[in-house]
Amino acid sequence: FLDYNVGRFDCSSSPNVCNDLYIFKKPAFILFKRNGHHEFYYGRQTSNDIAGFVRDNAFSPLRTLTPSDFPSVKTDSKPFIIDFFSPFCPPCMHLLPEFRKASKRVNDQVNFGTVDCTVHQQLCQQSGINSYPTTIMYNQSTQHYFHGQHQEQSIINFIDDILHPTVITLDNDLYIKLIENKNLTDMWLVDFFMPWCYPCQQLSGEWRTLSKFLKGIANVAQVDCTIQTELCQRQGVQSYPTIRLYPPNMDGKNFVLV
Repeated sequence: FLDYNVGRFDCSSSPNVCNDLYIFKKPAFILFKRNGHHEFYYGRQTSNDIAGFVRDNAFSPLRTLTPSDFPSVKTDSKPFIIDFFSPFCPPCMHLLPEFRKASKRVNDQVNFGTVDCTVHQQLCQQSGINSYPTTIMYNQSTQHYFHGQHQEQSIINFIDDILHPTVITLDNDLYIKLIENKNLTDMWLVDFFMPWCYPCQQLSGEWRTLSKFLKGIANVAQVDCTIQTELCQRQGVQSYPTIRLYPPNMDGKNFVLV
């Protein structure tokens, strides 16, 4: 532990300091990192476990987030992936170390953060969090929900799918160009969805996987109906997700519901 400073702080002597860190349960163990961020420890309160946590995470880019951090989450040019959790939730405690491992492997491509929903209840409600853990990747104004296995590699694959998408996102102009005026030899699969729709969220990961399997066979696309409201209304989309197949040898006005 030659590279680390270990200290104790009495919250009763300076309650404002602990309040600013949102420390409401004691004892609390916090790792303050050299990059200026910090992270709470949620494991067993033994010296060996705490020492292992420090060794493994001192240089991890994962950080604890508070409400004041959130304006930059949705505007930062670098994507942000956030784990909304409760420390009393066993699946959350299983995901958290895998999330940390993924943060060290992805490194500078994406910001990693956690939000304790038992502390920041209002923030989690405003973010639409209804169950734990909920992991969301914010790519500026777009939200992508993680529904994979709670394993390091699954998280990394999810991030890679978002950073290097194989699913084509259609706006009104692209829809007219690629679907309505499609080549007769082309085949298209289009998912009309709403980001808040839970079945849509569950489909999103499978949709990205499907696009890889069908590469060179069919074009896989999506339309966000919260953004492309007029397009979805014009197409008569009334439920979500709505999946349409536009087969080859037919024009773009003919489709099959999947």
